Amino acid sequence: MIHVRNLLAVLLLLGAWVRVDGQAAPTVDDDRQVYAAILELAIRPEVERFSKIAKIPGTPTLLVLEQTSSMCQGNVDRTRLMCVTGDEIERLRASAGYNLRLRQPAAYSATLRENLIGAFISRNAKSETFSAPEGAGVVVVPLAGLQEALQRRPQETVGYSAFSLPAYTDDGYAVVFAFYTCGGRCGRAQLYILNRTSGKWQVEAEFGLFQA
Repeated sequence: MIHVRNLLAVLLLLGAWVRVDGQAAPTVDDDRQVYAAILELAIRPEVERFSKIAKIPGTPTLLVLEQTSSMCQGNVDRTRLMCVTGDEIERLRASAGYNLRLRQPAAYSATLRENLIGAFISRNAKSETFSAPEGAGVVVVPLAGLQEALQRRPQETVGYSAFSLPAYTDDGYAVVFAFYTCGGRCGRAQLYILNRTSGKWQVEAEFGLFQA
């Protein structure tokens, strides 16, 4: 009887990791695939562009903050270097606008936008450790060591980046906040919306929050 109970407990635990629609629940590997897609599409080209201006040879590395960006404690939060305000995530409700760019014909419905907002707020209530994708040329650094890392790598890279945790909806979409600055007054923050197609995460839309 004890063995039966243990088996039932294991089955219940496994069941908790399966979505209602039959898709596997998101994993750390999903997080890494989402980050890899955004790095390849948006962040890496920016790093290479500014590295060429700085005459850095070869393929530049990218410094990424060790802790993920989370929801701000209120719309004015001076306790963290980079966080997402309630007003910023609410901008996802917009169905159009100059700061929304669709890369694929996404079904960007009101229901999807609502689900993305709820999922993002839920998963990014607090910061966690950034899961760097392998082979992406990323160097993870703690916030306290950021300036030292920048000073030690002037011939390797320009600026740094930060990411939120990816948040997922049950119908196969994800949203993640990403920030990159080359230093000084150069910086851009986006919300990226991705869809998992044939087992691979691809960016479908990006929503600009600010650009310097």
